[in-house]
Amino acid sequence: MAGAVQSVQTQTSLLLLPSSRLCALDNTDLSLYRVHCWNNNNNNNNNNNNNNNNNNNNNNNNNNNTTTTTTTNNRSSSSSSSMATPTEIPGPRGLPFLGNALDLQDEVPIHAIERIADTYGPIFKLRVMKRDVVVVTGHELFDELCDETRFFKLAAGKLAQLNSDEAVQAKGLFTATSEKDEDWGQAHRILMPAFGPLAVAEMMPEMHDIASQLVLKWARLGPQHRIAVTDDFSRLTLDSIALCAMDFRFNSFYHDDMHPYIQAMNTVLGEANSSGQLAGLVSRLLLPSHGHQVAHSKELMAQTARELVQHRRDHPTAKKDLLNALIHGRDPKTGLSMRDELIATNMQTFLIA
Repeated sequence: MAGAVQSVQTQTSLLLLPSSRLCALDNTDLSLYRVHCWNNNNNNNNNNNNNNNNNNNNNNNNNNNTTTTTTTNNRSSSSSSSMATPTEIPGPRGLPFLGNALDLQDEVPIHAIERIADTYGPIFKLRVMKRDVVVVTGHELFDELCDETRFFKLAAGKLAQLNSDEAVQAKGLFTATSEKDEDWGQAHRILMPAFGPLAVAEMMPEMHDIASQLVLKWARLGPQHRIAVTDDFSRLTLDSIALCAMDFRFNSFYHDDMHPYIQAMNTVLGEANSSGQLAGLVSRLLLPSHGHQVAHSKELMAQTARELVQHRRDHPTAKKDLLNALIHGRDPKTGLSMRDELIATNMQTFLIA
């Protein structure tokens, strides 16, 4: 289906779902993509034209005519006309105001989207409250959406909410509004060497350290104990990132409760994930304290990140981690180093990502 996706100048944003089957375009802030089904139409037209050719040839042979009738021009005009008219993206009918919010209610939200995909095919459109979401399934269309020559980074929707505090001017790599953002460009250029194969290989001792803590915990629990695998893998991921990136230990495997930073991050992520769901709307309308809790969680995350940066400046080390790369690195384009606010913001986004 090469060349079948065209960008229409409406604002939407790219949202990648945690499944190899699915990706989605959330029309909050990027561009609404319509798929032209002219390829299929062309195939049908070509088949019809070929049938007509065969009939014409048979008639010509019967009439002893030596002229072969072709329909190349007809196919070209058919292709041009079908290319010029985008096909409306299908999708389930929604309810007034709620849209398709009820269609997306499921104990495992991704299962609801997969069911809709089974019904409506490789691309479909949903409306959640006042927001349209175009969902694309399959690698073929997904590969087209990943073409950086045709599509660009633009943080919106749930991703933008993670960095929506107007008091915070710095934007991290994952939450910067676009690749044109100066903060994004500076962090990108400084950190590129830090993500090379050799740099990642040097992080293996830290990764082994945290993985050993996980295995030891499971071994000590015994064979009869029911293990909360999802929770422990969250501990594994966050502890590994914190130790590798900033030489900081959450020590999640030594406590029943998560570190306060992780609890705050889960609150913020939960708010972002529920923003378009019915439960999230009810919480915001009926529980005003919920908004205060989210604001407090954001402040705790920001304060922790600032303290990490300040502690490293007060107690410098020679360790080759991401925090040192951000503190001591200079932008090869401008020659400038990163300000502390931007460093702290990127520390947060590494953990969230």
